[in-house]
This record gives sequence, structure tokens and C-alpha cells, in this order.
Amino acid sequence: MCDLASGTSGDCDANGEIDTCEIAAGTGADCDGTGTIDSCDLASGTSGDCDANGQIDVCELASGTADDCDNDGLVDSCEISSGVSGDCNLNGIPDNCDITTGTSADIDNNGNPDECDPNFVRADANSDGLVDISDAVFIMYGLFVDGPAGFCEDANDSNDDGQKDISDVVWILYYQFNSGAQPPSPFPNCGVDSTPDPLSCGGSPACP
Repeated sequence: MCDLASGTSGDCDANGEIDTCEIAAGTGADCDGTGTIDSCDLASGTSGDCDANGQIDVCELASGTADDCDNDGLVDSCEISSGVSGDCNLNGIPDNCDITTGTSADIDNNGNPDECDPNFVRADANSDGLVDISDAVFIMYGLFVDGPAGFCEDANDSNDDGQKDISDVVWILYYQFNSGAQPPSPFPNCGVDSTPDPLSCGGSPACP
């Protein structure tokens, strides 16, 4: 008691017990070995508790009770809740970890798991579920008479050269009427674009 009164010994939680004695007896936790009771580290902000569960983050990570899939020293759930890391498929794992572990594919290398990318069929410019002359007409309207761009610019890119131009119209017409090559993937089924380009895509109503 005299040690406490004189300040020679600490009692950070003001419970009338010397901190070092509580730690030695196991009545006060010091998971990170700093010599300070965990609750005091948390109260003072010396140690973090991003998920507000009363446990010091570094101790949760060290013990394996919290995940840090990318080894950046941050609890995964906190990275997601704070927006530092995305979790587009809502599986509780940061997207970058899904990709690096192979849980999710990222064939276009855009940093998003493919299951979160919009699906479309290449050359189905008007998103009616078919690739036919109406798609060529749709693209021409967009190019020359300020017609609508459609739900997915990538679908207009029939030849997958990363641009939307008259060559896409020609590709569709050759495919339809001159036994030309079929459009590149994704075709004929719905899928994601496997080649990075500046074209946007909001998905297609024809693709669930």
C-alpha cells in the first residue's frame, strides 16, 4: 500500500493492487509482455483493439485467434470493416488474400475476384441474350448517331482489341454472314473479360 501511495509501484487500473504483482499472480493479463496490464494498455491507447473485443490486436494475431492473411499486422476483419481491404464476395476474407491463395481467380488481373466482376457475352451489345445483326446495328447507332452505349461497353468490343469502333461491327457481320471467327471469350456463354482494357461494364441483364 505504501508503494502505491508513494507512486513507487503502479496501479494502472486503480484496483488497489500493484500491477507487477497482478501480472505475476496471473490476475492481471499482460499478453504482449510489456509489463503493463492489457486493460490499461487498451484504455491508454498504447495498444490497439480494432474490433473492440477487449483483446489486444497483436496478441490475437500472435495466438491465432484473429486472422491476418496478408501479414500486414492488421486484423483482417478490421481491414474489411474500415474499408482498407475489400471483401466483394462477403466471405470475411480480404479480396487480395482470396486471389493470392487461389480461393478466387482474377483472370483479368484487376485486383477483384472474378466472381465479383460483371458478367457479359462479348458481341451481345444490346444485351438481349443473342449475338446477331441487331448487335451490329446497336454498335453503329452508338458510334455514329449518339445512340446508347448499352449496359456493358466490353460487350461492344466484339474483337476484344480494347476499343469500341467500326471494326467491332465488321467482326459481328463476318461472324454472322461470312463464317468468320467467333468473338473472343466470354462467348458464347456469360463470363468476365480476361483482358484488361479501359472499357467499362455494368453487367448484362442477359447474364445472371
